[in-house]
Amino acid sequence: MKKIRDKSATLRPTPSRGRFVPELLEFDLRSWRELVVSPWRIIYRIEGRLVFVDLVLDGRRDVEDILMQRLLR
Repeated sequence: MKKIRDKSATLRPTPSRGRFVPELLEFDLRSWRELVVSPWRIIYRIEGRLVFVDLVLDGRRDVEDILMQRLLR
């Protein structure tokens, strides 16, 4: 948990440094980005000067369905 929290805190100065979520790019959804703290994926979005962490997922799972259900509701 500490690694995830520490990695998330690095978004404060440079939030756009995370990559776009590959599973969402095929649908041209570029609102979400991610950082990886193996095996975890931190999925977040930027709104103005704020960063919202929406999901922390186990990257060993097939997460496309989870992403679509949680982020697009």
